[in-house]
Amino acid sequence: MPVSLARWPAAHPRFAGVERLAAAVGQGRDLEVVFDRHLSSHLIVALDAGAPVGLLRFVVQHIGPDDDLPAVRLGGAPLTEAKVLAFGVLEGARRRGGTALQTEAIAWATELGCHQLRSHSDGDRTANHQLKLRMGFAVHPELRGEDREGAYFVMPLRGDAEALEGASRRRRGA
Repeated sequence: MPVSLARWPAAHPRFAGVERLAAAVGQGRDLEVVFDRHLSSHLIVALDAGAPVGLLRFVVQHIGPDDDLPAVRLGGAPLTEAKVLAFGVLEGARRRGGTALQTEAIAWATELGCHQLRSHSDGDRTANHQLKLRMGFAVHPELRGEDREGAYFVMPLRGDAEALEGASRRRRGA
């Protein structure tokens, strides 16, 4: 049976159940972290028979400042990204919940006008790596401490279609 998905505010009356779930899947610390650079925060919950079995939390932020870099701009406007801070699914629901949560995050981030969705995954989370690669995420390996297998995963959400079409015409010589 497929899971159902819900977009929950942090003030949801059943948020304590999500906090317990986050602790159970090793994501408790990232469920509520807030930095000044975060423009907004969003939570998607996977439910099985009404009980939380998975979660994905992302924040919207400008691309660049979280790495102490200036904001990336297109046409003078800073680009935003949806950065996944917490993602986890109980083992019994992973095949049903992981892809669904990622797909919903992509849809919501697109609705919010984000240029990309980005997340980091430690090297020991190979199932998460495989999920994102199967979904078409680009991958950028990153060394963090002793973790030589971790990586950032990036899903482009929008581009300048007019610029892409112009480049295509120039390549064709039109």
